[in-house]
Amino acid sequence: AISYKYLGDELHKISQEYCLYGVNIPGHDIGGSDELLGVEEIAERVVSEIKERIHGKIVLYGHCVGNAVMVETARLLEQAQIKIELVIIGANFPPKNVKYYGNFFDPWMLFSDSGIIDYLGGLGLSKNALDNEYADFVIRAFRHDARSFYRYFYRLSRRKEEKQRLTAKCLCIAGEKDSITRGYLKRYHAWEMYFDDPELYVIKDGEHYFINSHAKELAQVIHNELTKT
Repeated sequence: AISYKYLGDELHKISQEYCLYGVNIPGHDIGGSDELLGVEEIAERVVSEIKERIHGKIVLYGHCVGNAVMVETARLLEQAQIKIELVIIGANFPPKNVKYYGNFFDPWMLFSDSGIIDYLGGLGLSKNALDNEYADFVIRAFRHDARSFYRYFYRLSRRKEEKQRLTAKCLCIAGEKDSITRGYLKRYHAWEMYFDDPELYVIKDGEHYFINSHAKELAQVIHNELTKT
């Protein structure tokens, strides 16, 4: 959840009426012993806490593979007739041809741990997070999250009764230099499977972790969208 500290600070500078709640996903605390959970269970817990604690307007933000939890959270909230002011999808697009993946698909199965470390470093993950002391933990969480992302969208594609698009306004945000979202001008339309008329905002010179490097701009984008809403 600490990943959202910079964004929270910048939102608070714009208005002290903003509160940011970062989801501390079980099994992702270094040194912790919590079990890694599936997307649906995490989303159910998040929705339960939203119902209990949040009394203002709701904005949901997901980053990279965290968008699986975000989409499921949005879906559950709308099922409960709880309005979402804005959904923001950061740094990822839904997988292509998802109905063919299956519930056992593992996108990184054939990649070594060292290959994953090199990949994350190339995306701009802090070197401190990739030191030997933390590497095994980071790799374990990364493999789990990647599997969960693909498998969730596969399961969602199989739910015939739940294929209706979400009604919340959707904004996709891509970093101009992020290799994961390369080709964003066309690829963001893939979110039309899940939302009506998603819009795109591109962070100039932004890499994958623009949530930290461009937190001020991201906060202003969120504020501007809420002002329009």
